[in-house]
Amino acid sequence: MTYSHHSDASGASLRAQRIAAGGSAIGSAIVVQGGLLGAKVNEVEFNATRNQFLVAWYAQDGGGVRFAARYVNADGSFGSGIKIIAPGNASYDGFSISYHRLSGTYFAVFHGNSYEDIGVEISADLVTGIEFQVTATGARLGNFNPKVA
Repeated sequence: MTYSHHSDASGASLRAQRIAAGGSAIGSAIVVQGGLLGAKVNEVEFNATRNQFLVAWYAQDGGGVRFAARYVNADGSFGSGIKIIAPGNASYDGFSISYHRLSGTYFAVFHGNSYEDIGVEISADLVTGIEFQVTATGARLGNFNPKVA
């Protein structure tokens, strides 16, 4: 489970909590990234091949706004550093990510910098492919809150 935490004196943080099958918490909350101005629309996907959870989120900090991701191991330790996964676009109002177990890749969709939604393939090593437009409404208000399964 992931969630945004906005009550620290140091700012917002993105947190994760491992949950047992019976519903009880395993250990304490994991601070995936702290010291943020905002941490929103977070997603989590399990990669059974790597035995890791990919946690991805919209991050707003001193470096700007962007979508970031990092692996969290099944034991709660970090499996990677923080990587930027959508360098060309960032909008807090929609984000979704899905893992394809046969190809070993992720696909993310998010609201872009225009009225349209953007998609991008991300490798298991968190290398981002080319971002491309996935909707074409032509409407002034565009599309919002894209989801992928």
